[in-house]
Amino acid sequence: MFMPTRKHFHASIFTTLLTCMGVSNALATSQNADLNTLRQKYQTAQSLFDQGKVEQARSLTHQLEAYPLYPYLAYRELMYTLPGLNQQAIANFQKRYPDFPLQGNLYSSWMSYLAGKGLWKNYLAAYDKERADDNLKCFRAAALYAVGDTKQADEYTQQLWLTGTSQPGSCDKAFSAWKGRGKQTTAMIQLRFAHALEKDNDGLAAYLNKLLPAGEQPRAKLLLGYYQKPETVLPVIRSLQKRPSADLAIIYAHALKRYGRSQPEVAVSLAGEKATFLYIDEANKNDAFDYYLGRIASQTPERYELFRQRYQRPYDDDDAEKVLRYWLAQPNWQEVLKLVNALPAEIQKDEVWRYWRARADLQTGQNATIANQALAALAKERSFYGYLAAQTLKQPYQLNHQPLPVSSQRQRDVMSMPAVMRAIELNILGQDWQSRREWFNALDHMTQDEKVAAARLAAQWQWHFVSIFTMAKAKYWDDTQIRFPMAYSNVFVPSAKALNLDPDWVMAISRQESAFRNDARSPVGARGLMQLMPATAQHTAKNFNLGTFAADDLYKPEVNIQLGTHYLLEVKNTFSGNRILATAAYNAGPSRVKRWLNERGHLPADVWVETIPFNETRKYVQNVLTYAVIYQKKLGIPEELIKPQERHLGPDTTVAKTPL
Repeated sequence: MFMPTRKHFHASIFTTLLTCMGVSNALATSQNADLNTLRQKYQTAQSLFDQGKVEQARSLTHQLEAYPLYPYLAYRELMYTLPGLNQQAIANFQKRYPDFPLQGNLYSSWMSYLAGKGLWKNYLAAYDKERADDNLKCFRAAALYAVGDTKQADEYTQQLWLTGTSQPGSCDKAFSAWKGRGKQTTAMIQLRFAHALEKDNDGLAAYLNKLLPAGEQPRAKLLLGYYQKPETVLPVIRSLQKRPSADLAIIYAHALKRYGRSQPEVAVSLAGEKATFLYIDEANKNDAFDYYLGRIASQTPERYELFRQRYQRPYDDDDAEKVLRYWLAQPNWQEVLKLVNALPAEIQKDEVWRYWRARADLQTGQNATIANQALAALAKERSFYGYLAAQTLKQPYQLNHQPLPVSSQRQRDVMSMPAVMRAIELNILGQDWQSRREWFNALDHMTQDEKVAAARLAAQWQWHFVSIFTMAKAKYWDDTQIRFPMAYSNVFVPSAKALNLDPDWVMAISRQESAFRNDARSPVGARGLMQLMPATAQHTAKNFNLGTFAADDLYKPEVNIQLGTHYLLEVKNTFSGNRILATAAYNAGPSRVKRWLNERGHLPADVWVETIPFNETRKYVQNVLTYAVIYQKKLGIPEELIKPQERHLGPDTTVAKTPL
């Protein structure tokens, strides 16, 4: 089975370069040979820097100024010579390579060097607030004290102090000077203590409590108790007759908010009574009320409208959708209609509301003509709700493929960008994540049409993930050739068919999981195209006698697809061959899906998907089903969003099987 290799990708890149540059084959062959020589010298220079052989590395570096990756060597040379640098050297490097992704590292390293040496005047002269992280901000406060600008130092240090998060150790010098000038007052400690509790940082609050005078510590301990047992603050708030001090108001309001996580109706009612005392302005009050309404929408959605009207708050899209899901699960179509009709006109334009209003109209027998007209308009869209509408009306699914024209000149412009040239070279050298870093950094400096041209180039080179990401950055959604490539189809299709799986569905899963990035790794350790956890892969290999493999083998497309399709088969079999439930289980786990089925009884498939309790899983299932239709079109398979056997889901949609 043919699998594209890095060699094939490089040949594709080289062909594009020839086309864009109009270079003859003979000249191109000669230039490519020269490039290979430069690549070898570049790798040797990097190795010399790694070994600490700086002089030899410098000597080789100076021979490579024409090579696209020269800035990486120049950067390393500068990092080795920080003591001899000055502001002009840093500025010159920035001016020469403005799009170089390690500019921030160089700046931070040099500024930290100046701070470490106590060169405070130089530090302040070079300080750039746009590039300063928390460490550099703290050093700036120390620098202001060191040069005698105590007024500005006091004001700036107070800003650093009044935060609910822990500050880095580089702030200690400034905080010490600030304290020595009598600025770390009891009031300042109390206010930061309040901010710490507001940020749920009880560790910092406990530390600050120790800084308070002994006579104030019992009070702080009492306030910490409100944080730990928020119900104890209710009588205190009820007894308020005037606005408390700023630190107390923050703590009372936050403790009430913590109580409102489980008892939002009590909290919002008390907040309504005492808003004048609890909140310093309307914005803070409204934020609190909107939080409580969101909790009510989650816990007692049938009462959301009562409280929304009582406190005259506008509809929130997310809260309204929580209420919608509640009425759909009942189902209560009259309440669905009432909810949709009460929404502002702007919100009603969203596809989710257009679809469910039409469904409710049809379900209740009201306005069938208007409902069908609304569905017909929605069916023109390439989306989950558009495809639901098309299936309801038995109309064709729309792909709406409309690629933007890209001139060869625009492609040449993009190819000639230094960051793009560096990305290409890094990819050729096998440094994939560094290549992507360069490419993505370059996108921040491109116009929309340049991004589209870049996406087209990446697609030609089979950089599937990069081309998809680039088109998304361009915010152009109608080039379905680039957004939904036939990536690894020569492996996906036969692997799926061998297991009697729908290849469009398998490709849709991979498109959603990794956007076809073969070296993808999630924060929890899922790997590769189909984002398999190593333990899941081992379980699957054992169950299907697929042999042994190393965890890093999951980054190999052929291995990942083999194991991923077998695991998908196992999950699908758990749910009687139902793709919708198997898709939900692939994301949230089979046990959760079984629980949802048992809790909700029988529901139509569209209602079941809409009422999935996890936002991530709901969107995941909607995307995969939509992407599957797109890949059905591309593979020449009859298009069907929801298959006949999937149209009603209930507790009996599973087979007896050991949980995965």
